Amino acid sequence: MDYCSFLRNNNDSVPDEGTLLRVKTLMKMANHPRPGDIIQESLDELNVSLREFARAMEIAPSTASRLLTGKAALTPEMAIKLSVVIGSSPQMWLNLQNAWSLAEAEKTVDVSRLRRLVTQ
Repeated sequence: MDYCSFLRNNNDSVPDEGTLLRVKTLMKMANHPRPGDIIQESLDELNVSLREFARAMEIAPSTASRLLTGKAALTPEMAIKLSVVIGSSPQMWLNLQNAWSLAEAEKTVDVSRLRRLVTQ
């Protein structure tokens, strides 16, 4: 099962545990894909242009472009709109964004000099 199939088949429901496990496995295999890449994949399958997507989302084409290229993070408001326009739940979209953002931060944040606080 790919992301687009998941989105199409679960656009109004909360996914069951098996589906969530498959999606989580796909996310790990894909090394935390950027939400914009998944949105673009969905638009390609639907044969929908950037302008059509922006119009459906009621956002500016420039905002849609920033979302697809990862120059803008997916917000809760965008997640709600995506759940209606493309499918799945707002929570799933936010989980994708959070997983990608955390993976990116782990690549750049230097924790080598940090120490855990302990009781004294």
